[in-house]
Amino acid sequence: MRLTLIIILSLFITQGQHKRIRMEVPKLDAVFTGTGDLFASVLLAWLYRHPNDLALACEATVSTVQAVLCRTLAHAQRECL
Repeated sequence: MRLTLIIILSLFITQGQHKRIRMEVPKLDAVFTGTGDLFASVLLAWLYRHPNDLALACEATVSTVQAVLCRTLAHAQRECL
């Protein structure tokens, strides 16, 4: 059975207006440290490039973080062989 992580982001726009985004991401079978810091810094960079599109920034952030983690995991598995 494959586990899934759920990411929920909320942005207050104006009085009475909020933007919410919910994303599901496959969980990798490994333990990583610093992923929250990586996510926050990458999200900040994408929001700088696309300040009016939270959904796009979130999708790009999740894609970037997943790519970094997959490469890290692949490298670690090669090193252990």
